[in-house]
Amino acid sequence: MRDEVRQAAARLDARYPGWASRIDVGLLDMESCTRCIIGQARRGCDWGTEAIALMGLEAFHSRRLETHIYSSNRYHDDWIEAVAERVCPVPEGARADVQAWVSA
Repeated sequence: MRDEVRQAAARLDARYPGWASRIDVGLLDMESCTRCIIGQARRGCDWGTEAIALMGLEAFHSRRLETHIYSSNRYHDDWIEAVAERVCPVPEGARADVQAWVSA
């Protein structure tokens, strides 16, 4: 998982505890205002306002939309991993075994 998604997920953890349990990864569409991470975590919202609240106004405006952490399909798989870590945590010692099994 990319560090920027790890940090963004931590911001969601702080602002919306339990957010990951509200995400349907089968419906996850990072370019949809209602099916992206924020849209599902908040069950619909003013996406821009919420992204600014999570990132801060300066950080929000400094990113181009296509690389925006909460709305770009570039981060789709990273977000699925972030959700999985929160919904089905794997003990640290077993993580390497799981990675090997997934990669096989």
